[in-house]
Amino acid sequence: YMQESHRGMELAFSVLKVPLEAHEATGRPATSLLRLRARLVPSRSEGGREGGRITAVQESLDPDAHNDSHRLLAGGDTNPGLLAKDLAGELLENRYASVGGMGAQATSRAVKSVVMARNILKKKLQRHQELLAIARTELVLSKDQEDKW
Repeated sequence: YMQESHRGMELAFSVLKVPLEAHEATGRPATSLLRLRARLVPSRSEGGREGGRITAVQESLDPDAHNDSHRLLAGGDTNPGLLAKDLAGELLENRYASVGGMGAQATSRAVKSVVMARNILKKKLQRHQELLAIARTELVLSKDQEDKW
């Protein structure tokens, strides 16, 4: 929806875990929710540049500059903690990581791993640095060569 009005920008999210206290009157136990904070960031793929040079954020968001062999995969039965450890390691080494998954359960595990990776990296992030996630939809061909989202 924003591609025409915000050319050269992408929608990125920071993922925060927010604890919710138990509510005795309703019997709801203590739990937590995930809060997604959205922001626009320059898209390198659209030529988003600042002052004629590519910013660190843009370099870290460039999917074409990184080897696909480092792509992490989430499945419905993936342990988010183990994926978070791999994700944090990839981010420390390359400042970029890609996590793929198909379906609601796999996507949920991938998002949870981002929250956990953020906690792992918290001490290593400098002031005003934040772990951002950008959702991408990829077109894949099924066995019958039909396009699937």
